[in-house]
Amino acid sequence: INVSVKKGDGYVRTGQTSPLKNLNPISVTDSNEFKELRMIYDRLAQVGPDGALVPWAASAITAVDDTTVDITLREGMKFHDGKPVTIEDVKFTFDYHKKWKAPFFISSLNKFQSVKITGPNSMRIKLTAPHAPLMINFFAQIFILPKHIWKDIPEKVDVDDVLNFANEKPIGSGPFRFEYWDRGKELKVAANPDHFNAPKCDGIIRITYGSHDAMAAAIEAGECDRTRYILKPSLVLDLDKLPGIVGRGYPSHGFYDLGYNHRRGALKDRAFREAVDLIIPRDVIRDIVMSGFAENGGSVIAPANKFWHNPAVKANVTNVKKARGILQQAGYSWDGDGQLLYPA
Repeated sequence: INVSVKKGDGYVRTGQTSPLKNLNPISVTDSNEFKELRMIYDRLAQVGPDGALVPWAASAITAVDDTTVDITLREGMKFHDGKPVTIEDVKFTFDYHKKWKAPFFISSLNKFQSVKITGPNSMRIKLTAPHAPLMINFFAQIFILPKHIWKDIPEKVDVDDVLNFANEKPIGSGPFRFEYWDRGKELKVAANPDHFNAPKCDGIIRITYGSHDAMAAAIEAGECDRTRYILKPSLVLDLDKLPGIVGRGYPSHGFYDLGYNHRRGALKDRAFREAVDLIIPRDVIRDIVMSGFAENGGSVIAPANKFWHNPAVKANVTNVKKARGILQQAGYSWDGDGQLLYPA
């Protein structure tokens, strides 16, 4: 966390329009919850700014061969209750998620043939077959659980299934410690000064607003320091005109797309879809709808994701004439009123 506070109580107030619904690291599937839980729980690895995998709680992750992975846990880590983080906690995390069929992780865990502790801080994972998503979708996402707490859940918390456990006072080992959660309103976490990547601020307060406009008004009033997600472009431009407020667009891994239902009507036809793609007014969307805070994309991998982005995959340029030619060649025609007719 690179954010530092120049004045005030040292807490960064972050605005969000989506209410937080879940703090259970086993049942989590929503990106909003993942982002908040990453502050409280550590993962073995994380995805760096360029899209490449970097070690986090693991000091090393080594692919021995296509189906064997060795993990070495970083030394000296502690959970927020003071108990040490051990390789046994990591093994328990894997076993526990598999036992309760954690929805986001079970597809990877089903590829695990064995997990064996090989040393005081090391383990070896054997897979039944090569599994490409293992590094980024699993090691960089799964949260390390404190075994001394979760081994008694659900039996001692009066729920029949771990997936239904509210986990309203989470204890992890991450860079922030849980303070409180006022459902539908705000989540407060305090900096963990003992973390190997200790935050520069004293903590973060996640505040939920009912709309983009309400969030922008809170920023203008000094009640909110930053937005967690994309604010409407027009509001960013308005805020940037105010003293003491910076409205900026930054490269993102995210994307907006126009999707097709390939199973219905003319959209079953590839030629029709290609023609539609050529008449999308990308420049208008970029310049007017997004106020210039976007760029035309040729795939779902944004340029900010440098590790995976392929610059050779270009976005189509709007070309109505070419679209008409594709349709004509595929047998489409137009009636006297200019209505498109499906091939006979």
